[in-house]
Formats: sequence, C-alpha cells, structure tokens
Amino acid sequence: GYAEGGGAVDDEAAAAAAAEFVRIHRQALESEMVSSRLHLWIDLIFGQKQRGPAAVAALNVFFHITYEGAVDLDAMDDPGLRRATEEQILHFGQTPRQLFTQPPPPRKPIGELAGRPAFVPTVDIHGPLAGPCC
Repeated sequence: GYAEGGGAVDDEAAAAAAAEFVRIHRQALESEMVSSRLHLWIDLIFGQKQRGPAAVAALNVFFHITYEGAVDLDAMDDPGLRRATEEQILHFGQTPRQLFTQPPPPRKPIGELAGRPAFVPTVDIHGPLAGPCC
C-alpha cells in the first residue's frame, strides 16, 4: 500500500502493527478492571442513565431527535422539514433503544464463579491471547 504522502508502506509491518493493536486492546477489554465496570457503561447506553434526570446528572444527554420516538418522519407533511430532520438524524446518529429502567448489577468477579463453567482468558502481554476464541 501507499501512505497519504505517496510513499510505499511496508504491508507486513502494518499488518503486524494492526495485529498487535488488536491484541493489546482485546487484552484491556477482557480485563477484570473493564469487566467489573461494564455494568456502568450498560447503564449509560441502554439503562436508566440514558434519559431523563439520571442522564442529565451523568452528563449523558444527546441531541433530542436522536432518541427513539422523538420524531415521526412519516407524519411530516413538509418535504423540506422532513429532509432536514433526516439529515440531522444522519449527522448526529441514533441513540439505542432504552432496554433497562433499573441499574444493571455488576458482573461477579472471576473468583466468585468457582464451580461454574466459564471462559477465563489467559493473557500474556508479550504473546497471543490464549483461549477457545483464538
């Protein structure tokens, strides 16, 4: 391939760098630190902190027309208004459907899952991720 400036790119080095990037970020995402806080993210995206006073308190408020049910495009008679609204939705994106009205429980630490079958990734920051997925 070629870089933005026109110079050649070492494809093998780029592929190795991409694989390393994925490995390191996967290690982080599958870590106990991230897993133990995943419920907080779920609450922001799909839970009670997505809308209303809890969203305002969490600084998690989005442009009003991005929320499900905020506008009915089919009911708009003015083609200019409809197009402008569609463009705004396309520009800002859509907020996912709110699935939960109560905070989700945190995930149990791996140590509390003794006796239950579970995939526990073995991660070595200097080698590949071991486990059934790789």
